[in-house]
This record gives sequence, C-alpha cells and structure tokens, in this order.
Amino acid sequence: MKPFDLHNHSNLSKDGQTSGRDLIDLAVTRGMEGLGICDHDEFPDEELYEYAKFRGIKLALGIEFTCEDAHIIGYNLNIRGEDRSFLEDRFSQLRQDYVDVATKMICGLQEGGVDISVAKVQSRYDKENIQKLFVMKYLAEELKQFPSWAEARASLKQQGNYLKDGTGVSKFCPQEAIKLIHRAGEGSIWAHPYLTSEEHRKEYFNSFVRLGLMAVEANYGYVENGYKGKESNLALEREVRRQVGKVGLAVSGGSDSHFPLKTYSNLKPILPGDFGITEDEFRKISFMFR
Repeated sequence: MKPFDLHNHSNLSKDGQTSGRDLIDLAVTRGMEGLGICDHDEFPDEELYEYAKFRGIKLALGIEFTCEDAHIIGYNLNIRGEDRSFLEDRFSQLRQDYVDVATKMICGLQEGGVDISVAKVQSRYDKENIQKLFVMKYLAEELKQFPSWAEARASLKQQGNYLKDGTGVSKFCPQEAIKLIHRAGEGSIWAHPYLTSEEHRKEYFNSFVRLGLMAVEANYGYVENGYKGKESNLALEREVRRQVGKVGLAVSGGSDSHFPLKTYSNLKPILPGDFGITEDEFRKISFMFR
C-alpha cells in the first residue's frame, strides 16, 4: 500500500458510489497519510477538508478534466470569474449528456423486452444522475444477464446499443485545461498517460511540458483499468519515470479507485492506497494537500 494516493473518486463523479467522507474513513482505516479526491468534471466538496483534518489525514481536492484523448487533474484550485462560469456551464452540459446517453440505452433495451427502467437503475445504485456504467452493471448484477458489466458492454456494442458520451458536448482541450488550472493554482497532473493513444502521447507530453505541467502519473493500475497493451503496470511505470526524469517533472500516482465498483477487467475493486506515491515523492507536490 502507498501512503499517498492522488487519484480517487467519490459519488460526485458520474461513475462513483462512495461519499467523500467514507473515502476518507477508508483511507484512515488503511493507514494512509494523504488522499487525493478528483471527481470527473465536478467541483469538489471543500467541506471535506475539515473532516479530513478531524480524521488526521492530509487531503487534496481537485477536478479530473475529461479532455480529448487525455485526462488532466488540477488540485487546490481557486476558480473564479469567467473560468468559474465557463466550467459551471460545461459541467452541467456533461452531466446531462451522461444521463441522456444512459436513458437512450435503457429505452433501446426496453424495446428489446428487457425489464429495466431509469427509476430501477437509480434505485439499485442510489444515484440520481446515472450514466451508462450503471446500466451495464444493472444488466449483470440485478438481471444476471451477464457475468460482468464488461461483458454486458461488449454485448451492447455488438447490438449497436452502446452510445458514446459527449454527443453534442465538446470535451476539454488538454492544453487549455492545463492553462485554466494554472490560472487557478499550479497543481496540474497528467493522469494515466498510457491510456492516451500512442498517436497523441508524444505530442501531448511535449506540449504539456512547455505549459509547465507539474507531474505525471507513474504508479497506476493500467491493466486493471482497461489498458490494451501487453506491458505490465511495472513496465509502464518505469517508462513514465524515465520520461519525466529527463525533463525534471515530479511523479504522481494513484489508484483511480471508484470503490466499491469493480475494475474494468472485473478484478476485485481497487482501494485507495493500492497505487500512489511515497513520502519522498509527496514532498515535491505537498503543496497540493491541506
């Protein structure tokens, strides 16, 4: 277990189920020293800082921006003015898009005779703003039509009833996300770079460095989270460390925990602290925590 984990999701995220307080409790129970919560395209609940202080653990709150073929995390942000208004509007659009996509998939399943509805999925997962992950989980876990949600996903793709998120809603440009983060703070992290396509990886890395990117995730559960290459997590971590070392960036890392949801590969759920950084690595980016 790693003492500091900078990549976790609460139920504010489209695909999260656990409250921020429960995540903090879990991290404390596991003996962690620092926890990062960076929900997808949502402003953080800053009241969690007080609770983390009460529980005796360092906390970093931020946003994971869903960008074109990359995810950028910004921590310890003070977003105001036009940037705040812009993000409020964009986050609202994305939130509604996820719900619309899930609703369309459910309608398609109903037309095929499947006993499913928006209300049933909402109730099963105690989540009002459902997204397509919960539709697939419902098929596997409630209706027992598939051994796992990943197999439900494959079947829906074959049927032509697997819709992409972001229809009509532009994703963030990663370079613009980094600029926005730096206007509001300075803690920009490139999340899971090996989930970015090979086509963009080198170009992005070079441009991110020029923009003053702070850190890149090295220690991360690539295999558990859908990486399609043949390299192991350790091999990918070594390569990331080699690349960031050449340009003097800091190293970040995290589990990408969506506890208690299982991983893409249908292994056991990843827990906060399963991936992350050491005490020495933490010192280089400690300003992100309170």
